[in-house]
Parts: sequence; C-alpha cells; structure tokens
Amino acid sequence: MDASGGEGKIVVFRPSDATWSNTYNDVMMGDEMVVGTPQGQEFFTYHSVYTDGRYFFDPFVSPSPIAQSDYLNMLNEWNPSGVSWRIYTPAPNIGPSVIHLNKGGF
Repeated sequence: MDASGGEGKIVVFRPSDATWSNTYNDVMMGDEMVVGTPQGQEFFTYHSVYTDGRYFFDPFVSPSPIAQSDYLNMLNEWNPSGVSWRIYTPAPNIGPSVIHLNKGGF
C-alpha cells in the first residue's frame, strides 16, 4: 500500500462459512479455501490480496493484475460453497498485533 500512496485495501478471504473474529491473528485457524496457482490448487485457511479498487494483485495466481469481477469469479469456481471477506485495517499507533478486520466493499 505504501507504493500506492496509501490508496487501496488489503482484502482477506476465507470460506463463506468461516467464523470471523475482528482481529487478523484470529483468522489463522479454521476451514480451508482453495486458490488456484500456476503450480496447481493450494489450500489456505485465509488468503490476503491487495486491491486498488479495480484490480486484485495476487502473485500466487498471476504476475498481472486481475479485474475484481474475474478474481471473485475464479475464487467462487475454486470454492463452490463460496467465499467471504473482510478488509484489513491496521489500528494506528497501537501496534501490529491489533489489526482489525472490517466488513466492507473494495
């Protein structure tokens, strides 16, 4: 995000039926979701990507930006039960251990 002048968001994806906490550290356990990579399908408890508001940037999937709608379609194809997401929001002046995950759009 620093390279974009503070613009954009980090989006954390999990399976649609995942239980969400409001802090980042708590998403590291639970059900797995699938992400297709050039090496094949990989399984993750969560998957974080950057968006500038139009494209997702996910080096696991592609070296090139992927349109948001195309990326969401891919995730849903790999995860027929669907995916859910939260926006990664660092808490200023509190420290890296307090990072909030908020519902919202990209």
